[in-house]
Amino acid sequence: MSNGLKMRMGLLGMMMVTLAATSGVARADEVRWYNTSYVTKVDRATGEFTRRGLGNFSFGEVGVMVLNGNMAKGQIKGTMVYTFEDGSTIQADISGRQVEASADGRSRQAGDLEFTGGTGRFSGITGKATWPRSQCESGRRQQLG
Repeated sequence: MSNGLKMRMGLLGMMMVTLAATSGVARADEVRWYNTSYVTKVDRATGEFTRRGLGNFSFGEVGVMVLNGNMAKGQIKGTMVYTFEDGSTIQADISGRQVEASADGRSRQAGDLEFTGGTGRFSGITGKATWPRSQCESGRRQQLG
């Protein structure tokens, strides 16, 4: 890829959150999920980036995930949208920080996620989660803490 950017597969650790939605997932269900994603765009001057991938949810569905964010001075802010097969969406804001970096390109971040809305069967969704995150090269999975 250009500018020496390596394509990395990210694995957003298992997260648990209590979701309240008007339909689809029962009210106040605890949901676990993980994301597998990769960087599709990065601007090293501004810190803006886009990641695309899949969110695998414990209620048996996979949502296509797009994360648009900014990582400047070790701080991460962004908006994540999951789109499901029926067109329903879940939106979330993330904020966090880089907690570890190494010369081999691996990094570890941690932060908070808050569901800010949804459409279709996820209309009215709410919930919060804390996320640890590990990245791995070439799809090789790492153990998450």
